[in-house]
Formats: sequence, structure tokens, C-alpha cells
Amino acid sequence: MAKPDLDKIAEHYSGILKELGADLDSDGLKETPLRDAKALVEMTEGSRMETDQLTNTSIAPAGRKVLDVVREPVRELYREVVIETKHHKK
Repeated sequence: MAKPDLDKIAEHYSGILKELGADLDSDGLKETPLRDAKALVEMTEGSRMETDQLTNTSIAPAGRKVLDVVREPVRELYREVVIETKHHKK
């Protein structure tokens, strides 16, 4: 799939912002259309990948299972909730 055209996407964002009444000449909004275009391209990157690219990519560090990487923060959060709950029961 072809790489998305950031300038073209930014133009569309500019049109939307203008329609909403935004002043794109203001310092705070000058770069907004391009920033939004970059964010959208990044958020939708997976839809432009081949299936094997997606399945071979892992969020787990080498030698660890993805489920363990997810479980650890959940366990820690559970411990914190239990400790807080016990603390407030006193």
C-alpha cells in the first residue's frame, strides 16, 4: 500500500477546522493540521501492514510471553486496590 500523503491529509484537516470556525493563522493552530495528519497516519499504521508483519511483532521483551507482560501490571493494580480497601476499612 502507498504511504499516505501527509500534506493532503493536513489540507483536509485545515478544511474541517476552518468549517468549525478555527483561526488557522493563530500561533496555536498553525501546525495543528499537520500534527493531526501525522497522528492519524500513526494511529492507522496497522491497517497498512501485511498480516505477517502484525503477527510477528511482539510487545513482550525477548524471552517473555505477552500474557505475562499484561498480567504483571494488573496484579500490581489489584494489590494496590486491596491494600487501599483494607486501609479504609479500619
